[in-house]
Amino acid sequence: MGQPQQPLEIKGKGWSRQTITFRSSSLEGNRSRCEAWLYLPTKAARKPPVIVMAPGLGLQKGFQLPRFAQAFAAAGYAAFLFDFAHFGGSEGLPRHHVAPDLQLQNYVDAVKHIQATGGLDGTVDVSRIVLWGASYSGGHALAAVAQLKQAAAVIAVEPDVGQGILSNRSLQLKAANGSMAGDEAATGVGVTARLLSLLGTKILTLRLLVVAAVDTIRTWIGLYPAYISVMAPDTKDLLKPLGLLRIPLSDYTDFMQAVQSTQGMGHWHNLVPAKVLWWYNKKDPLERAKSIKAPALLIAGGGSEDALSPEWAVREAGKRIGDLATTITLEGSHVSLYSNKELIPVMLMFLGAQFR
Repeated sequence: MGQPQQPLEIKGKGWSRQTITFRSSSLEGNRSRCEAWLYLPTKAARKPPVIVMAPGLGLQKGFQLPRFAQAFAAAGYAAFLFDFAHFGGSEGLPRHHVAPDLQLQNYVDAVKHIQATGGLDGTVDVSRIVLWGASYSGGHALAAVAQLKQAAAVIAVEPDVGQGILSNRSLQLKAANGSMAGDEAATGVGVTARLLSLLGTKILTLRLLVVAAVDTIRTWIGLYPAYISVMAPDTKDLLKPLGLLRIPLSDYTDFMQAVQSTQGMGHWHNLVPAKVLWWYNKKDPLERAKSIKAPALLIAGGGSEDALSPEWAVREAGKRIGDLATTITLEGSHVSLYSNKELIPVMLMFLGAQFR
């Protein structure tokens, strides 16, 4: 089952957790150690289905996801929650490196590890494996279930389905421009605001590309990476803070406060190497959507509140998957959706329908 790490077991109401490892890909090779938390139901009449889970872009398994894993285990499911290579308890240098192909392989290797060990030494049912992801890892989960074929189901919460960071910014700008009031534009205030917004976006994009180029050159000559923030507040300043993802200031504040109050996020920094920009959108789960042959639950954030994984893109993924997909919208932005009280019941209802 992989070498246990300390502590061997933690117990909660209706669940227990142990730390295990498996081998997968990183920039350092194909045998890097990845760390996972295995949550098991305290009482189970038979081997439970197992839900393979991973965190979103630039995050670790300790952020928000343990309460989902605990809820799954308390309801009778096992949860295999792992850190991608280069993050958290997993090996891989440089730290906080994001590569979609490697992360997709981490998902595949996690499933293969569960299968190769006979369901983690007979602990879980290998015929009932569910893939789970959120945001960037939601896209990975969709791509992995299309690749693996053996998965029983997939859950993708506000998945990144491949629309890309630059096009995201363009969509945000277009929406902002389209919402300008006619009276405001007539006075010249709207025109000025739009020009400043466009200028700020162009300057930001240029700065990001320059830092990404510098980071690439540093890699070639063996120097430490040049980092940018994973999340940055979307301010009105022309010289906006550099970040891979831009979110409203209120969301950014909530996100950072949640990180600071979360156990298990030690040694995490709001950073990724800038060269991630070159391949951030290399994966395209929408292209593989028609290959998904397992029941899929796709959950979108309400309307225009989620600009990183817009509702229209999530619903488009559901359409391409076809009749096997259930797509629903819950109130919340890309950050606040995690706190929506309907989220866990909706996921449990879907799981219950698959494993009656």
